[in-house]
Amino acid sequence: MRIERELRRITDGLAPDDDLARMSGRQLADLAHRHGRLNAETLNAVHGMTVLRNLAAHAHPDRDNLDTARALDYLQLADAVLYALRN
Repeated sequence: MRIERELRRITDGLAPDDDLARMSGRQLADLAHRHGRLNAETLNAVHGMTVLRNLAAHAHPDRDNLDTARALDYLQLADAVLYALRN
């Protein structure tokens, strides 16, 4: 949510508000990149976060190994992406 909120700030004014409201984080990142507000490395990081988020959201507790260490790694990556978005 924090990453998506930051992407919404970055893309403010790049498309009509109704369109922006319907965009996913990945779509917002793509839009920001197309308009030069996001570099390729940060775009790739946002895409990676999207993949990780989807894997975690749809993980099966009996076959997927999601533990505290992996959750903490995800949070560290999210903080790094937020730092990149803000700078």
